[in-house]
Amino acid sequence: MMEANRNNYETLADPKDGPAAAVRDLLAFFICGFFNSCSFSVMSLTGLILFEFDYYDDGFNWQPFAVLFGAILAPCFAVQFLAPWFMAAVPYRFRVLAVTALSFCSFLLPALGHSNDLIFAGLVCGSLAYGLGEITFLALTSHFHRTTVALFSSGSALGDLVTIPSYLLLLMRIERGQTRLLAECFLP
Repeated sequence: MMEANRNNYETLADPKDGPAAAVRDLLAFFICGFFNSCSFSVMSLTGLILFEFDYYDDGFNWQPFAVLFGAILAPCFAVQFLAPWFMAAVPYRFRVLAVTALSFCSFLLPALGHSNDLIFAGLVCGSLAYGLGEITFLALTSHFHRTTVALFSSGSALGDLVTIPSYLLLLMRIERGQTRLLAECFLP
């Protein structure tokens, strides 16, 4: 009995579905990792560029810079730290919907608003989306073959590698940061 259960987790998909289902599962996790990482990287870079820092005669004011990094890292850490106690009660479809909505808001808030408060709120939404996306998709891989974890991680790594050059290309082509965000709203 134990051997039969272990073998069920080592198949990529239900044998009735055929090999196309296995490829579909692997590709889906790769894409989820890619877009989850892309949106977080874009929001982090955009926040650093759009946020209006204060310069003084005697140098640079580091306080807003520290607050900005707190907005990028603290919500992600809080979600990943607290979610294991209550996330089992939330179905996966609602988690994925929340990740998508938060990620989309993280692009629209700074793009449509022109204040530091909206940029800050967009960064918090992006950080929450990234943290929730990581725990959601990694938890979901436990229901599939173990290679889905590797493909999710590979998609995340590729997302980071693709985001920076594409963002720099848009930075050279489009002057306004809000327009760049609207151009990359397809990522969520």
